[in-house]
Amino acid sequence: KYEEVLKNDLNCSPSGFVVDTFQCVLRVLLTTNNYEDVVVKLANMGGDADTTAAIAGGLAGLYYGYDNIPSKFKDKIILKEQLIELADKLYDLRISKTRI
Repeated sequence: KYEEVLKNDLNCSPSGFVVDTFQCVLRVLLTTNNYEDVVVKLANMGGDADTTAAIAGGLAGLYYGYDNIPSKFKDKIILKEQLIELADKLYDLRISKTRI
C-alpha cells in the first residue's frame, strides 16, 4: 500500500538493504513527476546510490514508459538493440500465452 509509504515520514536511507532501499525508491517515485527527477534525486541521496538509481530507473521506466525517458539517458544504454529485441520476444511470448 503506497499510502503507508507516503504517510510515514520515513528517514529515507538507501543503505543497500533491500527494505530501506525499496522504500526510498517508492517514496521518490510516488512524489516526483518524471523519469529524470526520480533517477537524479535517488542518485544524489548517497548511500548505495548506483544500485538505488538503477532500481529507480527500472521502475520509473515502467511507470512513465520508454518514450518518456530523456534521450540523454536512453542514448547511454549498453546493448540497447539487443535489449529491445529481447523485450519484443518476451512480449510476443506473453501475448501468445494469453491466447491459449
